[in-house]
Amino acid sequence: SDIHARDSRGFTVLIQAAKCGHKEVVESLVKGGADIHAQAILGTTALQIAQTVGCKRVVSFLQEKITHLQLLEYPL
Repeated sequence: SDIHARDSRGFTVLIQAAKCGHKEVVESLVKGGADIHAQAILGTTALQIAQTVGCKRVVSFLQEKITHLQLLEYPL
């Protein structure tokens, strides 16, 4: 299946996995090239939804990945 596919709310598979607290699935999707910055129709990202539902392990993983990507994009 397409890791960039979206449902009627604009949720990607990554956003849905983050919402359900599936850290291992989130990790696998990110390693497989899922867009960590993808936004649902209302602008919600995987990180925001993980924060909202209280999935601390998913939040920590996504924050670490986002920080890593920012450092690669804008090295000090």
